Amino acid sequence: MITNKNKITANNAKTFDNRHNHRMPLKRTSRAVGSRDPLHTGARRSYYPASMPTQNTYEEFLKDFRATVLDAATRMRGIPAEQSRAKSSPDNWAAVEILGHLIDSAANNHQRFVRAQFTDDLVFPGYEQEQWVSSQKYAEESWTDLIQLWSSYNLHLHHLASVIPQTILTKPRATHNLDQIAFKLVDKSESTTLEYFIRDYVDHLRHHLDQIFTGASQWN
Repeated sequence: MITNKNKITANNAKTFDNRHNHRMPLKRTSRAVGSRDPLHTGARRSYYPASMPTQNTYEEFLKDFRATVLDAATRMRGIPAEQSRAKSSPDNWAAVEILGHLIDSAANNHQRFVRAQFTDDLVFPGYEQEQWVSSQKYAEESWTDLIQLWSSYNLHLHHLASVIPQTILTKPRATHNLDQIAFKLVDKSESTTLEYFIRDYVDHLRHHLDQIFTGASQWN
């Protein structure tokens, strides 16, 4: 494990928490900046706390990342397959489609985390998230198979994140497009790091897990 006791601020990068730019909202229509998530009618309960505000060490972050994956996989297995396909409205993703989106996120960020080790920048293409979900027809796939795929993929990403040298994790990247593709956007004028981007990935993952489990509690 790599221990990094430095505080994670993306080199004091300015971040924006009210955007979900390259990771589309659940509603299949555009959402204005700052609008509420269409899945919820009240305040969001957080099952999994965000990783960056706590400014924990990287070793602690990795431990929490793994625990999140294992805990969430167990909890999702307790959601009946029929319920995983239920929608709160025709325009929203069902839980099985949210999970499919998280698999797509893992697939796209996997290659980003690898490529970032061999470049001086953090510039990556985005992807058409709604089309990825709709074209793969996740609602027709086995719920238990998708849980296993998501769990295994993220345990591998956990391993990958644990073996990246600290010098690469914390290397300042002046050139990046995290002002476009990050969950918590970083101003283009500010430097950032691969460690910030990895933590940002996990925060995005937890955000959608919250949606899955909040929706499940509302349907019960």
